[in-house]
Order: sequence, then structure tokens, then C-alpha cells
Amino acid sequence: MITNGGITPSEYIAVLDGNTYSAVFQDGSIIYMECSFEGRTLTDHRYLFIPCPFDASLVSQRPDHFSLADWLRDSIELEGKDVFSSRGAFRFDCARNVSEEVKDPHPVSHLTIGSGDCRLPLRGPMPVSSFLNLVFDNFFRPYRQFWLQFAPYLNLDQSEVTIRQSEEILHHINWEPR
Repeated sequence: MITNGGITPSEYIAVLDGNTYSAVFQDGSIIYMECSFEGRTLTDHRYLFIPCPFDASLVSQRPDHFSLADWLRDSIELEGKDVFSSRGAFRFDCARNVSEEVKDPHPVSHLTIGSGDCRLPLRGPMPVSSFLNLVFDNFFRPYRQFWLQFAPYLNLDQSEVTIRQSEEILHHINWEPR
């Protein structure tokens, strides 16, 4: 979904045009969430957060009658790529169909940052509420209290460990759901 080295203006606008997101925040940041469950057990997930790669003042000046994609496309045409400033993206995945027998296996649960090749192993799958806690705690702090009234409905009381022994000796994230 995102190429190595961040997101380009055309990739960001394509995500908006294609409606391939779960939510667009007021500042233009995008969240994409995909989950699979067996009962109340989270089996696989992909959570992606893309901070808006355009100048915040440009996004806030958008008239209501323009779609965000059209407004940004027109702004690039008028003002050039100076209005673009990618701040990277991060993605949390849990993919159980990964074999340890391949040359460079992906960790089952991992955080991808900076490049598709940079996958930090995670202790285990991340519940939806934990991902959204991370987003609201770090990117939308003024809305955190509003979010927290809904968070309990997404908790799964899950603490499954998927990290392999060979990954525990590497740098990894050993978080606990809250």
C-alpha cells in the first residue's frame, strides 16, 4: 500500500480517490484498519497510520465543496510540490501465514516503519483499541478523552504471544495491551 521511503503526493491522493482507508481525520491524516477474527480472538490484522503529508494550513483552508483529494491535487498544480512534506507512516501487522522456512521470514506480529524492509517484531497481535490508543495518545491528544469513552468496547483482553524465540534476541517491541 505504501512504497519504501514514504508516501508521494500522487500515492496519498490515490488513497483518497480510491476510498482505500477506514477514516480521514480533520487534519488529513489517514487510518486504514483491516482485521480478521475467530470469535473474540484476533487472528490477523493490518493497521496503517499516515500523517497528512501536506501543509496543515493548506488542509484547513479547504472549502467544504471541494473533496480533499481535489483540493490537494489543485494545490500541487498551483503551488508545486512545496506544499508536500511526507512525515512517514507506520503499519502494524499480524500475518499468521508466514513461514519460518523462507530466507527472511516476517515476524508474525510486527511494526513496519520507514521501509517495507524494516519490520520490528512485536510481542503479539495488537488489538484495535491499542492501535487507536497509540494514535490518539500521540497524534490527536486533544481528542483522547472523547476516544477513551469508546475504547472499552474494542478491548479483547488478549495477550497472545506470537514472537518467535529467534526474534526475541533482536530489537523488538514487548508491549502489553491496556
